[in-house]
Amino acid sequence: MSREITLWTYIGAAPALWFLNMETNFVISPRFCMTSPVIPLLLSICSFFGTLTLAIISWRIVRRTRGEAPVALAAGAALINASSALVIAAQIIPILLLARCG
Repeated sequence: MSREITLWTYIGAAPALWFLNMETNFVISPRFCMTSPVIPLLLSICSFFGTLTLAIISWRIVRRTRGEAPVALAAGAALINASSALVIAAQIIPILLLARCG
């Protein structure tokens, strides 16, 4: 039961981290529009590595629990976390390309 609760937490954590990253960048981008975008870039990089870490942990759980009941849940968590990491990586690209807004 404890492993399943942990996996459900992993499933919800990465999309929540992506959402917080997106909203935080939306709120602070006007302030850093005319200056260096270091803070939004650092927030995005930290979010990327956080979701990537969750994906790796979930994938390790998949490899350990072959044949047991929560393997599908762990695989889903790994897939959702990896997808969230890719979305955050895609959101880093505009920060790098559009460093100066005005």
